[in-house]
Amino acid sequence: MSRASRLALAVADHTAPDLLKQLATDEDAEVRRAVASNPNTPQDVLLKLGKEFPDAIVTNPIFNILLLENPESLFVRLSLARSSSSPSETLANLSALPDEDILCAIAENPNTPVATLEQLVQNPPQIYDYDHDYDGLDGSEFGRLLTSVAKNPNTPASLLIQLANHSSHFVRYAVAEHPHTPANILDRFADFRDMEMHRAILRNSSTPATVLEKLAGEEVKEIRDRIKAHPNVSEMAIALVDFMDEKPETPLHLLPTFATHSRPAVRRLVADYPHTPPSVLDRLSLDMDDGVRHKVGEHPNASATALEHVAEWLVVRHQQSPPSNRQSYEHSAIALVKRSNITSKILETLLKMGVIKVAVAIAACKAAPPETLLKFIESEEQFQEPSFWSILAGNPNTPVEGLEILFSRIEQATSDLIGSYRISNSRASGRYNIASHPNVSVQLLKKLASRCPQDPNLCSLMLKNPNLSGELLRWLASHPDIRETYNAEPLIAEHPNTPIDLLLRFVVHPSPYVRQGLASNTNAPAVILETLADDEDEFVRAKLLANPSVPGYILERFARNIQDERICESLINNPKTPAKLLEVLLDTSNRKWYQKIATHPNTSLDCIIKLATDRDYLVWQDILQRNDLTETVLETLAITIFTQAENQKLQYVGDTRIPACGNSLIDIAKHPKTPVHILEKLAMNQPKTLYKKCNGAAIFLAIRKAIASNISTPIAILEQLTKDDQEDVRAAARKMLKEKL
Repeated sequence: MSRASRLALAVADHTAPDLLKQLATDEDAEVRRAVASNPNTPQDVLLKLGKEFPDAIVTNPIFNILLLENPESLFVRLSLARSSSSPSETLANLSALPDEDILCAIAENPNTPVATLEQLVQNPPQIYDYDHDYDGLDGSEFGRLLTSVAKNPNTPASLLIQLANHSSHFVRYAVAEHPHTPANILDRFADFRDMEMHRAILRNSSTPATVLEKLAGEEVKEIRDRIKAHPNVSEMAIALVDFMDEKPETPLHLLPTFATHSRPAVRRLVADYPHTPPSVLDRLSLDMDDGVRHKVGEHPNASATALEHVAEWLVVRHQQSPPSNRQSYEHSAIALVKRSNITSKILETLLKMGVIKVAVAIAACKAAPPETLLKFIESEEQFQEPSFWSILAGNPNTPVEGLEILFSRIEQATSDLIGSYRISNSRASGRYNIASHPNVSVQLLKKLASRCPQDPNLCSLMLKNPNLSGELLRWLASHPDIRETYNAEPLIAEHPNTPIDLLLRFVVHPSPYVRQGLASNTNAPAVILETLADDEDEFVRAKLLANPSVPGYILERFARNIQDERICESLINNPKTPAKLLEVLLDTSNRKWYQKIATHPNTSLDCIIKLATDRDYLVWQDILQRNDLTETVLETLAITIFTQAENQKLQYVGDTRIPACGNSLIDIAKHPKTPVHILEKLAMNQPKTLYKKCNGAAIFLAIRKAIASNISTPIAILEQLTKDDQEDVRAAARKMLKEKL
């Protein structure tokens, strides 16, 4: 049936009551309004329609008849209470009736006098049976009635202030939506952790900009989106919403303001923002929110002052928390210790936490000043056990005085613990760390030397200490027990501080191992190295060629033996091998050396470009590890991979069908010197031949993400990637745009 036909039936005087009852539920409001005005409509149907069309009910011809017949009926009274045409006197009289439906209708009626509304709030009629439980709108008495009062457009601010303190959240929601509600009430409501309350505030067209700015810090995106559509939204609120949405155009000068926002989520985001200045982080380091301080402690821009505040807070919160909740503070403390700008004050503060894991991190901290470590060592209050002393002995900043104390403690460990494997192992480890320590004294080394005959490992570590003096090396070489220790003399021969007269003796030493050690000595004079170049032992010659101090003219003497694999390997492993020799090695067509030539520091650009045309993906990977790559090399490498893909000659990983070039393409995509046209091609999933073989495009997803994270990627490509079908790529592109802008 058409709408016109249904409307005609709803209006007609002859329409049967049963049909009108059906039309009362019609989807068209005008049809339902016509039913409400039709005198043939049954009374129970009119009662239901009265809430939606109160004025149509009282203008219905049947209403006057019913009013005369039974003026005290529920239908008549409720219809009058609902109608906007009812006089205020009538509404005031009806307000004395103990009927909730009638009172709620009066409370919402715009004609109801303010005095009547005040009476309903302050002294409502007894409408409930107190001998039975009342289950109101949310379990609170008069909740429905007071909600209706709060919905009345004429309810004054004074009444709304009273209703704002009601226990019913439905009453408070209605207050939040009312245009007369004072700003301070809305501001208080905005602090409620209730999203429905926030929705109600945003439905209020009178909500001031200051309240919107407070709600702009909400973590729920729906709330932030509604704020941007509000008529009173300010530029500050829009900027804050954009910041919460992690859009790149957030002005940096607003960060100090955002750092004082009432919402912890905003302050956490400021503390996590990569460009937040140290001054703002200093302020946030005193924040009351745990999450904010954790973020400050992780921020690379945090000053020493901010980190000191975070350290003090970590100790206090750790002490206040139950054992089950302390782990996050301990992890943050350990992360703090590992920072490069750590101070002695921070380390001493964190030590008060009294946690062995944190203390171990402090003991091993490479940024710990010597005076802090010495103070740590001299303290006898906690963590006094060999395993802990061993860690302190392994810290390169531990001063000589500290090493003396640690050695004394390790040697004097109580006899009842010596049988313990853990303690014995810790004592040995402590000695090893002291023996190899750069600050160890000659006197302490002599004490350790007495244990070398019983502990070959200790002897080896001590002889590898670059700070051994020539005097001590001479003493060690003359000591019969040490001289007979396995590997002692080769290590003495290799040590850069060994006196020359000893080195000259080692040139003709009968043991090839000693001569091999001498051939590796970086301080051996040229005359000794020249002699060793003719040594009969091939391993001695190989060690010599691997020595970075060997002059170039000696290395070039071996060019004629380039077919000797051991010589080739030694030359390639020598960081001083000149570029010309490397070119000769590359031209031997022995692909075995390609990878090592690709990583050699002296390999020329021409050699690198030649290697970039090789078909081996392992060579590609080694090339990409270099820090001197040029656009030409990267372009050549990319074209090689593209060509291999188009010619169906790709190598695969193991037995899989995944192209082995995937990691190389990812590295090319994230390299700052990759040409733009290569990035454009990869961003468009080109070449298609390769894309089809990439296991469901998984590799190209990583490639696009790498491009999105590349600081050199042009803005045009980044904007294109913000529309990618994968959220990881879109997020990386948005983040990079934020940094570039």
